[in-house]
Amino acid sequence: MQKRGRTKEGLVVLIMLSLIFIVLISVSVSAGWIDWIKTITGRATAGRTNVTLQISGTSPVNVSYIQNTTLALQSNQGLSPTEYGSKVFCVNVTVYDPNGRTDIDDTSVKIQLSNTRKNTTACRKLTAEYKATSQNYTCCVRLWYFDGAGAWTINVSARDLGNGATKQNISRKLTYKQLQAMQLARRLATGNRIQWNALTPGATNQTAATGNSTTLNNTGNYNSTAGKIYVNATNLYGTTGYFDVRNFTVGALTGSSAECSYKNVSNARLVNATNVNVTLANLTAGNLSAGGGKGQETLYWCIWKVPTTLGSGYYNTSYTKGYPWTIKIT
Repeated sequence: MQKRGRTKEGLVVLIMLSLIFIVLISVSVSAGWIDWIKTITGRATAGRTNVTLQISGTSPVNVSYIQNTTLALQSNQGLSPTEYGSKVFCVNVTVYDPNGRTDIDDTSVKIQLSNTRKNTTACRKLTAEYKATSQNYTCCVRLWYFDGAGAWTINVSARDLGNGATKQNISRKLTYKQLQAMQLARRLATGNRIQWNALTPGATNQTAATGNSTTLNNTGNYNSTAGKIYVNATNLYGTTGYFDVRNFTVGALTGSSAECSYKNVSNARLVNATNVNVTLANLTAGNLSAGGGKGQETLYWCIWKVPTTLGSGYYNTSYTKGYPWTIKIT
């Protein structure tokens, strides 16, 4: 009996000690004692981070042009296109921001020229040209030979970082001049020469040999509408006489000998050393590199009747009395 009582007393003591230990652990945790124990291991228990803030102003930007001789000259007198090429137009601008130049979104500054189309290019920051509240930029945009003649609106814009608003300056215009220019597309096999297969006297509706049509390329920005394309042809001479060009017709349509009838209003019957209008032919401006016939017109040739009086031999414009045929736009 005495032994059993001692066992119970020991169990009670053990339970009480366990409870006291749990309480002590709880208090130690709240007091940071466990954290102190952790530091003994040497492992980091905290980290540092840098914090950066930018406070942007709410005042909007303002764009103004820097006066220079080039701007004044091109704005007032106009810019002339380069035939089958391009011209670069540049202006320098200053962007102001009362909240400081760091409040200007450099990537937003751009120039746009608009007329028959819109051409937009980003401006370049002039890193050495600035003040506390302003920054200078140079803005260049390219105009092509096919771009329309007339007044182009110059639009330079910039965005404010603070309020996000974009401001633009459209106070200036650029006059792009008109260029009337045309070139004949060169064929690889025969150059610009027009050829026929062998002919027999009395034959009719003889179209030029395959691939011997003439393609006109508009290398400027002038639109030659219907009625403004002319052919000036001369008689073809040979060793035994000449081939009268009144036997030739030219037109802007082909298929089923459409170019052969001189009675067809769309065709022109040639007359020696005379400008003859090709009624339906037209040559509007366009980007030749785009393909698909843009900026082009094609003329098709025919001998509606071969004279029966001609002798055998070659007849051409290279003979002593001959002259090359001329195609022109007006």
